[in-house]
Amino acid sequence: MTRTELSAERATAGRLGAPPDGLGTRLRANAPALLTFVFFALAWEFAGRAANFLYLPPLSEVLAALADLITDGTIARELAASLFALVTGMAIAIVAGVLIGTLMGVSQTIRETLDVFVDAMMAAPTVAFVPLFVLLFGLGFPTRVAAVVLFAIFPLIINTQAGIRAYDPNLVEMGRSFRASRGQMFRELRLPMAYPHLHAGLRIGVARGVDGMMTGEVLIAATGLGGLLGRFGNAFTMDYLYAVILVLLAMVLMSERFVTFFSWLLVPFGRRRVAHGAAS
Repeated sequence: MTRTELSAERATAGRLGAPPDGLGTRLRANAPALLTFVFFALAWEFAGRAANFLYLPPLSEVLAALADLITDGTIARELAASLFALVTGMAIAIVAGVLIGTLMGVSQTIRETLDVFVDAMMAAPTVAFVPLFVLLFGLGFPTRVAAVVLFAIFPLIINTQAGIRAYDPNLVEMGRSFRASRGQMFRELRLPMAYPHLHAGLRIGVARGVDGMMTGEVLIAATGLGGLLGRFGNAFTMDYLYAVILVLLAMVLMSERFVTFFSWLLVPFGRRRVAHGAAS
């Protein structure tokens, strides 16, 4: 591997969520975010103490409440319940969404049949289907999983379809000239070219899946992090409410980073393709 290719591979790895080269690189890359976080934390603490407002407790009180929830095991118990519903729903959404999107990408008949339905469901207010889920599945775990699937699956379908169709006709024609089979052209040409769209679809799907999880927990079953939000919100214990919100934000951030790293790890042809483009 030449020096140019090695540099391109490292640059690509950083963009796609690979582990950075070292601690110094990581600190330099995250310095603006860290400074913003410190500024926001100081501003929150100062505003909470200066305003003396019920709905804006100081950050120090929120962190103390978070420590209480961690110490008594509440956060671990409810976070595990939320993550179980999220992971189960996302697994179903990813498998079904990628499969349906792939079929729509390779078959014009399937695309014309399902396109209107997918577009309508993508634009529809998904929370309107929550009462239907309650009637079908009751108030338990299946309803929460169904909410995650419904929120997450359609971005996956749309992005997968767009990625499968975003192939270079010249490369496909070249593959035909070398007598490549349809399966070989799909595996070696169309699927690698779809990687950026698949990656984007996973990130959007996870974000919407968390929305579905919280919708199911707040509106349907008073359990998980959503149940804690409802309980502390109704009791106006704002320090504990903000503590749960911080945990939720951390969970969203870690989920997004996990998906980025997992897709980078799982689909090596995506790294090779982007690295090759950067080197050339």
